Amino acid sequence: MTQTSPSDRQAVFDTAMGSQAAHALRDFAQGFGNVGLWSMIAWRDVKQRYRRSTLGPFWVTISMAFMITGLSIVYGALFNMELRTYLPFVCLGLITWEFVSRSILEGSAAFVQYEGLMKQIRLPLSIHIAGAVGRNAIVLAHNAILYLVVIAIFGINPGWQVLWVLPGFALVLLNLLWAAALLAVICTRFRDVPLILQSVFQMLFFLTPVFWSPTLMPTRTLLVEGNPFYHMLELLRAPLLGHTPEPTSWVFLLITLVAGWSATFWLFSKFRRRVPYWL
Repeated sequence: MTQTSPSDRQAVFDTAMGSQAAHALRDFAQGFGNVGLWSMIAWRDVKQRYRRSTLGPFWVTISMAFMITGLSIVYGALFNMELRTYLPFVCLGLITWEFVSRSILEGSAAFVQYEGLMKQIRLPLSIHIAGAVGRNAIVLAHNAILYLVVIAIFGINPGWQVLWVLPGFALVLLNLLWAAALLAVICTRFRDVPLILQSVFQMLFFLTPVFWSPTLMPTRTLLVEGNPFYHMLELLRAPLLGHTPEPTSWVFLLITLVAGWSATFWLFSKFRRRVPYWL
């Protein structure tokens, strides 16, 4: 049997010696970098959640299809929007919002959810964050079928603009990872925060242009230009509708990426070693 040297154990698990910043950086590198392990955890969670179910995660897709249809019919009539353009807008808005919101909410609860695993197997803490976000990426892939059905029905051709979704998805994903990691530490220490987050996201669903267009607001206020979730939606929704994302969305999310990861790295460096004791 291969023996693990003390230096190897220190590299991942020893938080009492050496620079805490170095331990945090190593945790992020080895956790997010171990794609095989966190993707396996994500896939296992999806299978276990829908165990003995015939359709599995496609139940989420069916539920999403009913919600898209209902909102499109009701609010399309209220906003006097043509169904041909409004339904694809709502479809992508709801699919993207579900991915973004659930990634942050479930990522923030990752340490509490994987408490048993964390106490039995020594792994980088960040691997549980990646697993939570990866699990929602799998659900996103299932829900993407609805988009394909919609563009087939309405004959939508996004053209070459659709390629913008690749760098847009990467930028959104990097922002989701720092947000989930930051909140995971806070939620592990303060158990009331997850309940607060759920209420906040319920409110943000209506304040963010998920099913209403920003053009309906005469002057762009903080609800649009200062809303990071709007910019995430913009980077993923606009290319799939055949539009080029606004430059302000790229700039805004790049700024939040730098600021967010800086704050997350500081918090992780300071409190990472305390997380197991809070569980």
